[in-house]
This record gives sequence, structure tokens and C-alpha cells, in this order.
Amino acid sequence: MQRLPSAAHRFPGLSTLDVTFLAASKKVQNLLNRLQHITGLRSLGMYYTLSQLPVGQQFMLQQSQLTSFRASSLEYNAEAGVLDTFLHKATILQSLVTLDLDLSNSVTDAAVRDLSHLTKLQSLRLHVSKDDASISGRSMTAFTQLTQLTHLSLQGWPLHDVHVAMMTALTNLRKIDMSMCQSLSSLSFMPLLQFPQLTALDIVRYDEWAEDAIVTMFEMLKPQVKLGL
Repeated sequence: MQRLPSAAHRFPGLSTLDVTFLAASKKVQNLLNRLQHITGLRSLGMYYTLSQLPVGQQFMLQQSQLTSFRASSLEYNAEAGVLDTFLHKATILQSLVTLDLDLSNSVTDAAVRDLSHLTKLQSLRLHVSKDDASISGRSMTAFTQLTQLTHLSLQGWPLHDVHVAMMTALTNLRKIDMSMCQSLSSLSFMPLLQFPQLTALDIVRYDEWAEDAIVTMFEMLKPQVKLGL
């Protein structure tokens, strides 16, 4: 991936930028200040970086207007309130197709609800740790607005049957990861097995599924679907 150009306007063809772990660098901060001039930028990696930036710079980044922007990685931005603020009406995210928020433990239900305006999203990863109490299944209603989603990964979420039922509106889903969702039973996933486009369903757990549950799921499974247990 391309890294650390000295001045954004010198790289009109820059499409991919990764500033992971580099928030303390003055060159990176200066570059992010000029980000709105990189009109062809399509992908920005900010693993652990966003929460380390000054608040004013976070706001400038949030309001950048990049119509070509398609993918962003914001994993492990764990400082409280950072992602809640950034995701709320973030202009820079409006055209996103892919968003990765894995293990960003500062994500709350309010932040998830703000994802509902990212209606172009096709791939969303939002894994939470086993002991993370900052998020609940109540914010699942936000995902019903993301009708273009083809890949959805909610590993570790505290989901229940009613939350899975909400997903039946997302008929374009091809790959679903609900592994480590301990509150779900084998019956919880039955509606998902009937998705017309489904090719992969990951429901691995910390414990083991009962044998009869596995048999039932395989009986309902379509031939093209790969099931992870």
C-alpha cells in the first residue's frame, strides 16, 4: 500500500493510503489536513490511528468530501466517544462500499445507528470482543436500511432471535458471519438459510452445537452454501 507522500496535491493519482499506527507523525497529520485534495482516493487504512489524532483534525477528516472514497479500515480505535463522533454525519463516509470496524471497542449503539445513512455499503465488519458491554442488539435496526449489503460480519455480538429476524430484509447478503454470538441457538439461523444469494454462513461458537442441531441445519442447507460450525 502507498504510504506517507509529503504533500497530498502532488499525488493526484493516489488511490490507496495506509496510515496505520502513524498518528503521531507530523507528516501524516499534514497529509490528512490536505486529504480533501486527493480527489481520487478510494481506500484509507486508519487502524488504531483515528483515536490518536487531535480532535480538530478528526473533525476536518470527518467533513472531507471525497466522492471516489469507497473503503475504510477503522479497527482498534478504542478511545471512548471517538467513533461515535466520527460516524455521526461523516461526509467522508457517504460513498463507502466497504467499512471495517473490527474490535473498535468504543463503538456504541449510537454509533451503529449512525451507520444507517451509509446506504451504499456492501461489506461491513464489526466484530466485538466477548466481554465488550458497549454494544447491544438494539441497534440492529440500523442494518435494515443497508439493503445493498452482500457481506455482513457481526462476530461476538449479543444477538437474539429477534435481531436475526430483522436481517431477512437484507436479501442481497451472500456471506454472513455470526460466529461467537453465544445468545443464539441453532434455530436462530434457520431464516438465514433461505436467503436466495447466500453462499457462506459462519456460526462457530465457543462451545459445541448439539448433534441434532447440526443435522437440522444441514438438512435445510442449500447446496451452494458453505456452513462454518
